[in-house]
Amino acid sequence: MPNASGNPSVARKASGDESSKTRPIKFYLHASGNVAAKFAYDQVLVGALRKIPRATWHAKERLWMFPLVSLPAAEKVLGELSGSNMEVESLDPLLQRAISAASTVPDLQDRYESMPDCIKSKLLPFQQEGVRFILQHGGLVLLADEMGFGKTLQAIAVVSCVRDSWPVLVLIFITPSMGFCNFSLLLTLVVIADESHFLKNAQAKRTTASLPILQKARYTMLLSGTPALSRPIELFKQVFLDLADKDMKQINALFRELEALKLKIKACKSKEEGESLKFNEKHIINMV
Repeated sequence: MPNASGNPSVARKASGDESSKTRPIKFYLHASGNVAAKFAYDQVLVGALRKIPRATWHAKERLWMFPLVSLPAAEKVLGELSGSNMEVESLDPLLQRAISAASTVPDLQDRYESMPDCIKSKLLPFQQEGVRFILQHGGLVLLADEMGFGKTLQAIAVVSCVRDSWPVLVLIFITPSMGFCNFSLLLTLVVIADESHFLKNAQAKRTTASLPILQKARYTMLLSGTPALSRPIELFKQVFLDLADKDMKQINALFRELEALKLKIKACKSKEEGESLKFNEKHIINMV
């Protein structure tokens, strides 16, 4: 069918170019806790996103967003776009694993009222909020309030709300050479790990001795005012207690690559090369 210029071949070529162009779209975890979709405006993609359950357009940020539970449906909808040359960058598998684990954690906020008055009366408003947050996330948290803000008191308050799961074990990491008793036969459902940043080294003896206890506990509270002393990787063993050695090796490799890129960026004298290196740096940061 001829176009306005009367040339049918031009119309077919334009149509062909439209159908063959690459359509990149990136999913990432938004600060709101939802999944955000980032892409250049494309009518086909907009039409597909409208089919995702509970997907909404946020004009202020110019983003489509939907809840985490809709992620599989989003990937399916985009995967069914025939001949669209989709390039989907979804959430990292490690992040999806963490999200999946978090979604199975029970909300225990109703237990807040079972806290003894002698403890409840000592909690400041921000500490009350902290205790509710811990209970909301099933007692499986890393509490990183600054020193002197009462992390221990909040942990005690939470413990008092789960008396049916006692006994309680408190791990105190005093020195790098401290030894551990054999807790393999001890039924401990509530564990408080004070100064949890001492678990930053996956190969350290105290880490390998502590992890089995932390993994088996029903409620695990890690307390540290400085959970990462120098590098973000120090958080991984605290946040992902069941992180396998192969995963840690992959993460370590990414951080080493990131450090090398930072040195190259400082040393490069070409603007074009610097921009290219910064693009690679940003990509690695997103992967981490």
